[in-house]
Amino acid sequence: MIAIPLDRREATTISQEYIKAPFFALLDTDTGYYKVIDNTKKSSLVVELISDHGADATVCHTFDDSVCTICEQHGMSVFELPKGSVTIDDVYMEARQHTELFT
Repeated sequence: MIAIPLDRREATTISQEYIKAPFFALLDTDTGYYKVIDNTKKSSLVVELISDHGADATVCHTFDDSVCTICEQHGMSVFELPKGSVTIDDVYMEARQHTELFT
């Protein structure tokens, strides 16, 4: 499952924020289904939150080194995305094409 930061619950475009993103989509890479959860932590503890919800990977446009370290400590893969408008569907399609990265 891939955790994706969002600015709004109904958003499909990935947030430029990570730790302070108000919501995270949890994308099932097998089905393309995702659910949205509230980011109740808004700190580096967000990694624990998304890990507790079953995420084993996460994506964002930029990551702080400390967030990368915390993700690694939780066994979570980190994938940095290019700047610009990237959607949940884009992440799903990339995951389907490169299943070895997102399993």
